[in-house]
Amino acid sequence: MNVIKFKPILLTAIYLLFSYQMASANDCTDIRLDRPNYSMERVPVTNQGGLGICYSHIAASLVDSYRFFNNTQNTQEPNPHYTSALALAVNYRDDNNNFFYNDKDIESGHICSAVKSLLKHGSCNKEAINKQLLKIESLIYTLDSERQSRFINMLENVEAKESLDELLESIEQVIIKQNLIPTHLASSLRSRVLDATNSVFKTLNLKKIVTDLLCEGQTVALDHLEVQCNINDLLNADNRPLACFGSECLDDEDDEDVMTLLEQIHAVLDKGVDARPIGIEYCSKVLEDKSYRRNLLTYFFPENTECGPHGSMIIGRKKAANGQCHLLVRNTWGTQSHTYDWESESGHIWVEQNALADNLFKVVTLVDK
Repeated sequence: MNVIKFKPILLTAIYLLFSYQMASANDCTDIRLDRPNYSMERVPVTNQGGLGICYSHIAASLVDSYRFFNNTQNTQEPNPHYTSALALAVNYRDDNNNFFYNDKDIESGHICSAVKSLLKHGSCNKEAINKQLLKIESLIYTLDSERQSRFINMLENVEAKESLDELLESIEQVIIKQNLIPTHLASSLRSRVLDATNSVFKTLNLKKIVTDLLCEGQTVALDHLEVQCNINDLLNADNRPLACFGSECLDDEDDEDVMTLLEQIHAVLDKGVDARPIGIEYCSKVLEDKSYRRNLLTYFFPENTECGPHGSMIIGRKKAANGQCHLLVRNTWGTQSHTYDWESESGHIWVEQNALADNLFKVVTLVDK
């Protein structure tokens, strides 16, 4: 290679890289959408528990953020109506039942499709469902692990009843008849109550319980909202997936796709008080290992790698002490502490923007029609 010709090209590349890094750093103004008067002020951190429905938690929070920020129906205190991610997941699977999904399992899905289901079916009151679930939990609580399994199998085959009370009475009769009640309660059962309840509601056989019984009279129509879901993924113009191995991408075009997603994220956050939360689908492994990067296999088969495909939201950013721009990720694992490899607080994680971008699959936002 001609060194004289190569030198200007190298200098230009270094200049452009430096300019981009400087621009990214200079544009990283602090913002948090969960602060007063911002779009996430009244939307709480959620907890998916042992049920893999992160996608519906994010979709519900995106729409609730819009509802509360615009003071739409049933958002006023003292009893604001928050969307049930569980009911949404059931409707989502019913709407998107196909060859690629188990027809009984509501786990695993995509945020944008879940938003569409939510706008179609309306928002079922989370609090109303939670109160009714306590009745079912109280039954499950009395069962040890073996009896829990028998209870779940039995419950899936109970015929739909006209009311929840009738259904619960039927369940109690079956439990008594099959002698499922143990003679004493084991203290270890407490930690398994949530997972047992989640296991019950994984199947579409119980869709009528959730949608027709628990949500009866507790659903707010959303088809009037003038919003739609906008999705961007890591496919370039040639329909080739982004593939990064460590810090090296396959080609320059792919690298531009990473920056494009970051630019989209920053463009939303640059709106300040009018900014809306940003849904992301990504490899959650990066939360526990900041050096992790997905690869080409991960893109096509995320479930078969250590990627940990997951859904979360970006609701803020700040410039770290080292000058790097960090994005604030709100997770769906509750407010308790986890083994994150980043600074974290009450269900939120500060992740360096390029580390997050190298693990992104999709970016989802709500836009006005």
